[in-house]
Parts: sequence; structure tokens; C-alpha cells
Amino acid sequence: MKRYVLGFMFNAAGATLVLIKKNKPKWQAGLWNGVGGKIEEGESPAYAMVREFQEETGLETVQTDWKPVALMRHRDPGAWPPKLEDFEVHVFACAGQNITAVHTATDEVVIVRRVDASLMDYNMVPNLKWLIWLAREALFEKQI
Repeated sequence: MKRYVLGFMFNAAGATLVLIKKNKPKWQAGLWNGVGGKIEEGESPAYAMVREFQEETGLETVQTDWKPVALMRHRDPGAWPPKLEDFEVHVFACAGQNITAVHTATDEVVIVRRVDASLMDYNMVPNLKWLIWLAREALFEKQI
């Protein structure tokens, strides 16, 4: 099974976040997405999130900066052994970093974008329209 991470880094107030314009895989080319990538053999999802974020944005984080917020899986329940197309994506969120310091560390474009209603007009990977709000809610929910 292929395993991936996807992370959303927000500023301390949750008003802005980091997005990346993807070149690959082909189905994501030209679309905005969170930052992430493949979990390498022997890596924990949190460690992969730290590595991928640093590789793509130049910002260093630690595993405890990232809060797990979702696990998305695609499996063919009738297939054994699992097919190569089966995958899972560990979704993380992080807040409080100096996100204005992000820079392009790859050939992809990295931006800091306001989190408001206009974000929904962005040409992004379709599930981001709810994943961003889920991640933001997980970080900034009011404590009772």
C-alpha cells in the first residue's frame, strides 16, 4: 500500500496557510494543494510530514508541531493481497510557525494564502475545499 502525508501549516491566528502549486502527479498538475508527499520505508507519518515540509518549503519543524487530523484510505475490499493502487493519506495541521518565511525549495510554487471564502475559488485539489476547514477547526477549536 502506498502511504502519503498532507500538511496544512497555518499562522498562529489561523488566518493564513501555506499552499503549494503541484507539478506532479499528473492529475494534480497546476492545482493548489497542501504540502506533503510519500512516506518512505521505516518512517512514521509524523516524521515524513516534517521531512516533506522542510524539503518543499525550507521551514524546519518537529514532529510534535504537527497534529494528526484525518486519515484517508482507499482500498479495494475484495482484493487480496492489496493492489498497488491502494493508498492512505495521513493529514496533519500545524500552527504558530513564521509562515512568511516559506520559500520554494523545489520547482513548485509555494504561497501563503488567506483562509477566507475566496479560498474556495482557487483551482485546488477538490478535497481541499473541506480538508482545509477540517484542519483549521482541529487546531483552533474553542476549548470549553
